[in-house]
Amino acid sequence: MPLNKLKTLESLVKSADGRKLMDDTKLVMWLNENSAVDEIIYRIEELIEMKCVEKEILDDNGIRLIYNQKSIQIADSNGEINLNKLLAAINELLHPDYEIRFWKGSYGMTDLAFIPLAKELWDALEEHLSTSLVNEEFRRVEFDTQLFYLDSVSVQKYLDEYLKFKSLF
Repeated sequence: MPLNKLKTLESLVKSADGRKLMDDTKLVMWLNENSAVDEIIYRIEELIEMKCVEKEILDDNGIRLIYNQKSIQIADSNGEINLNKLLAAINELLHPDYEIRFWKGSYGMTDLAFIPLAKELWDALEEHLSTSLVNEEFRRVEFDTQLFYLDSVSVQKYLDEYLKFKSLF
């Protein structure tokens, strides 16, 4: 299965427009601003093929996520969970075993595409294609990453940068 995943991702990087490929693949989780925490955790576990993240509700309307004897707390001042921070927190929690990356080709879409994979598969893809090519196609999800709640000018800027990269293929 890992070889199939690598081939699919390599095809995506080398294609001029990967939207059809991403619609058909079982590697991706599509999320929007209304995605619930439990739904996100379920999709990640489904895609990495293991139940691994536990969730606890905290008294202050936050949550604690637990993985492999590590935990991380997430809360917002108004009790809502910011999806940018949630995905970054899950990514940090799963590190070094797994990594979630954002597919830049989904900028401007109602649902954004995220790919959780074993870290060794991301490393193999970078080794095979080059880190810079992989980074042009997929964005690392970190605490300063803003993917949801973007204004239309920012979305268009990011999409234009991505399309400029894809025009090389």
